[in-house]
Amino acid sequence: MRILYTLIVEFARYFLPLVAGFNQKIKRFQNQRETTFKDISEWKRNQSSKPVMWLHCASLGEYEMIVPLISDSEVQSKFEVVVSFFSASGYDHAKTEGIVRGKFYLPLDRIGAMKQLVSQVNPSVFVLVKYDFWLNLMRALNKSDCTNVVVNGQFRTGQFITSALGSPWRNQLKKFHRIYVQYESSMKVLESLSFENTTLSNDLRYDRAMQLKTKNHEIPSIAAFTKNQPTLILGSSWPEEEYIALQYLTDFNTDIKAIIAPHDVSQTNIKRIQNAYQHLRPKLFTDSDDFTESRVVILNTIGHLSSAYQYATVAFVGGAFGKGLHNVLEAAVHGLPIFSGNNIDKFPEAKTLQKLGVLHPVDQDPRHFLELIGVYDQQGTSNKVVEEILRKWFEEQTGHSEEIARYVCGLNLN
Repeated sequence: MRILYTLIVEFARYFLPLVAGFNQKIKRFQNQRETTFKDISEWKRNQSSKPVMWLHCASLGEYEMIVPLISDSEVQSKFEVVVSFFSASGYDHAKTEGIVRGKFYLPLDRIGAMKQLVSQVNPSVFVLVKYDFWLNLMRALNKSDCTNVVVNGQFRTGQFITSALGSPWRNQLKKFHRIYVQYESSMKVLESLSFENTTLSNDLRYDRAMQLKTKNHEIPSIAAFTKNQPTLILGSSWPEEEYIALQYLTDFNTDIKAIIAPHDVSQTNIKRIQNAYQHLRPKLFTDSDDFTESRVVILNTIGHLSSAYQYATVAFVGGAFGKGLHNVLEAAVHGLPIFSGNNIDKFPEAKTLQKLGVLHPVDQDPRHFLELIGVYDQQGTSNKVVEEILRKWFEEQTGHSEEIARYVCGLNLN
């Protein structure tokens, strides 16, 4: 399987440039990776004498998970931190200033390219966030003197990595120094496959949510808009959530305000939302500092949602009517009652919040949402019971980034 995989990757090296002329996504993919070694060279021109910690994140979500670890004062003091991304969402939007010294795209997983990459970056510690297990990258790392670690690992039966075909990948992972997994079920899966390097940790997104709450930026225009009045926030919304919220705002609760932070902030999608909510006088976040004449503000930006949650009284988090639920922790850390679509089975944190009685899955019939949210309307704008449940829950879940930081900082790298 390893030989077949390597042949496929080598074939892709020649095939992708041919297809790029007819496909804009592949063309962007090719162009992005042409800058990899240039980006590394630019970083190395100003490199300090500290040992290098190299993170690899598939996209922006994985980078956000790891921020509490790499922003730890001892980690920052001991290491020069660099990060690689597979997707443009991380490379373009990750807030790396003051934390990361260099960033670059991960090239195709070719044997020669990965040997060159590991040699040039020359890491003392490599941290792989969650997944993105590239076989030839792991082989090159394991042949170096680098300490290799996985954090926020999730493993289950039925994944490629745990299947018979995934044996070459597992063999490389078994050589990693430590694999931090989020759940006991993941540990059991790996132990059944003869892994001896696993450590039970927790989802580092809990630490990140607490960190963001502590460092939340004030948004004066949103504060003036809500004026501590009942406010519904749609977090990373899709059309399904926006439709349900529209019925609620129009027919059920004509007093509550709304902040809409769509998953897709393209001009086309923003225009669609504006047209749908036209009778509620929606304003774009970037168009004005005065939203007093509107009931709806549309966050047509990336990066303001986590701070905007502090001004809401109830949250409707998007994605769970489709491929997957977006981050509910950023809403939960502010003590908000949360609603979502009903496709949450693959999201343990959402299932736990449901058991705690603070997250409510709804179906696509708006009447179901109207029935459930009515409970919170009757209890007023502040649900102290929900706030207290979530405060205690976060206290129990956080602190694991610090534990991992102490481990990597305690390594003997001489």
